Amino acid sequence: MVKEFLDERSNETSSRPFLYAIEAVSGGNYFAFASSASHVWKMGRKSILSYMAPQAVEEHLPIVEQETCQFLYDVLHNPKDFCLHASRFTLSTITYVAYGKRTPRHDSPDAKLFVEYIRQLTRTVSPEAAPVDLVPLLKYIPERWAPWKQLWRETRNLQRQLYFSLLEHTEDRVKSGKRTGSFIEAALDRQVELGLTRDM
Repeated sequence: MVKEFLDERSNETSSRPFLYAIEAVSGGNYFAFASSASHVWKMGRKSILSYMAPQAVEEHLPIVEQETCQFLYDVLHNPKDFCLHASRFTLSTITYVAYGKRTPRHDSPDAKLFVEYIRQLTRTVSPEAAPVDLVPLLKYIPERWAPWKQLWRETRNLQRQLYFSLLEHTEDRVKSGKRTGSFIEAALDRQVELGLTRDM
């Protein structure tokens, strides 16, 4: 009965919960957290749909195999850093598929920045940072009395630093004719059609 209700009303029940902290950090441009009725969600879904189709995913298997070999090599030669190797494996797979850039070592600048960003983002969305979604009045408090707003700003800076470094890497590769077939390359090719800005 619940499933039938949810299926019948999927347009009303399938949306993600709104998190003001995510909105403040992303500037409303992070489609994974956008409402399914928003322009950002529709544009984001349209841009990744063909790239995540089953036949397209199969094209990424060589990347996953390469990263798996690197992961196993790292674990065999340095098992005490297993968690760092797992983090590098995940990040490198994602950044190669999305941006055409590998992360070869867990202590590389991109890996360190990613780990720092994830820790900061986790703190940012934690209710203990500021229950702004429960007490909306808190979002109107000036930053000097609202330490969570400084946390949001710092998290946004980390996010933009990571995103723009990867985006610029992809743009440079495209300009120099060294394409890898990454998702962002395809999005850059369809930028006007999809209505994407550089921040998206």
